[in-house]
Amino acid sequence: MNPYDFVRLAATEPERHRPHQHHRFAGLSGRIACTLTARTHLFVPRFQGGGGSMGHERLALSRDVHRAPLIPGSSLKGVIRSVAEAASSSCFTLPRTFVYERRKVAYELPRPFEVCPSVDRLCPACRLFGMLNRGKVFTGNVSIRDAVAPRNAPSELLTLAVLSSPKPRHTAFYSAQPDAQKPKVRGRKFYFHRPQGPLGRSQQDSQNKTVEAVKPGVVFTFEVEYENVEERDLGLLLFALTLWDDTCHKVGMGKPIGLGSAKIAVTELTALDHEARYKKLGAGWQEPLRDQALADFVDERVRPYRDSTAAHLQDLRRILRWDESKPADVHYPDYGWFKDNPRTPLEEVP
Repeated sequence: MNPYDFVRLAATEPERHRPHQHHRFAGLSGRIACTLTARTHLFVPRFQGGGGSMGHERLALSRDVHRAPLIPGSSLKGVIRSVAEAASSSCFTLPRTFVYERRKVAYELPRPFEVCPSVDRLCPACRLFGMLNRGKVFTGNVSIRDAVAPRNAPSELLTLAVLSSPKPRHTAFYSAQPDAQKPKVRGRKFYFHRPQGPLGRSQQDSQNKTVEAVKPGVVFTFEVEYENVEERDLGLLLFALTLWDDTCHKVGMGKPIGLGSAKIAVTELTALDHEARYKKLGAGWQEPLRDQALADFVDERVRPYRDSTAAHLQDLRRILRWDESKPADVHYPDYGWFKDNPRTPLEEVP
């Protein structure tokens, strides 16, 4: 089956209003300590300047100055924001117009889901993570630190299967109305998990890469700081971090071929009272929530998402479910399959 599917847009329009700004204290603030455990091999490449190689590429793992494996906070923020956008009624921030061999492919999006128009009218995801639209900027009320693993975390070299880029020009997959002049966007794209591990390839050439990936079981730690956040938006943030018990995130490179499945857990939450912090030296930080007290706090705020029967949340859970008992062999159907089945309806494509 294809390695991806789409989460439908929420049935309700985005609820937009002005967020709490940074010049005064309002709403909730605090710090969330998290772990991220790799369920499959996970790879985030080290930054390399210059152009790509014309031959077979060997990519190094991202590491900090102490040589410990590292996932940049910016990468994590993108992963967590994409879940928050899909789980809530938030705007659609991805591009919808593509050019392929001089042919323009544009997708139609319901007007209420257009990118937030101003700082005074932001959807839930933009209130949390920020927005940038035609020079209008809001930096957001959430910051995410780099995730770091132990220096001795096990890793290995993997020669991957061919990893092609997304193909939004394939309207039969990206729209429920592929033959329309301007097909409607199907939804937000997420990748299935592949518990049996990444797809590899023995041959090394210019079409594939060899990467250094951390092994399953490696644990990263990171922190999330939130400031001036509304109660309901804190619930969305906690859900975007923890999801359901039987689901995982997808992080880093190689999502279509089985890399990057990871489970995030919240291990500690410490609320901050800004007024108390500025009235007395050393005050402000409250007693950290851990163990059962933490579990109760998180459960109360994420329950509206976990218990919801809304179609978009059911889509999200179905795609991100981690099920080792019935692992699907997810990968792109090869060209031979399409050649033998030229008129197969989309619903019957494996």
